[in-house]
Amino acid sequence: MYIIAICEDDPIFLNALKPIIESRLRKLNTEYILDCFEDGESLVSEVVNSDVRYDAIFFDIALSGMSGIEVAKKIREVDESSLFIFITSLNNKVYQVFQFDTFHFIRKSYFEKEIKPVLD
Repeated sequence: MYIIAICEDDPIFLNALKPIIESRLRKLNTEYILDCFEDGESLVSEVVNSDVRYDAIFFDIALSGMSGIEVAKKIREVDESSLFIFITSLNNKVYQVFQFDTFHFIRKSYFEKEIKPVLD
């Protein structure tokens, strides 16, 4: 079973993203738990203050409050193994996210095309 988190502050994109991930994981016959967070502070709190360790975390870079990059930094302090997948429309930020041993970077404008190989 995989434990996955999504951290996305745009409710419209979150509501589009979640079913795409769920559909692909069901197609791959994969058992999973999918937690959603609308801000980075909530995700950091969950990771730091509980025993939950996510196999994969999908981050938006441009979150309100703490940025996705700041969230990743905080999570890396307590969890070195989660796969980080950044999803953003800020294509110029791609190189900044690789300091966290990032698994992948997905552009929002190509999300549906780029998510499949990542989940596979």
